[in-house]
Amino acid sequence: MGLRDTRSSNSGRWRDKELSTEERYAKLEAENKLLKAEVELLKEIRLAEGRGKLDLTHRKSMS
Repeated sequence: MGLRDTRSSNSGRWRDKELSTEERYAKLEAENKLLKAEVELLKEIRLAEGRGKLDLTHRKSMS
């Protein structure tokens, strides 16, 4: 009993199957929600940078 090598039969890529209208809609809604969350996060980062509370640049200390 050992491990079976499935690399030749499974490339790890998604199968190209037709999605139903409902599946496509759900997938697009999820993608849209993710993108909206990303935009909100970027807005918060920019606001924090503007207030001087967040600095994402790498500064060398002057020691």
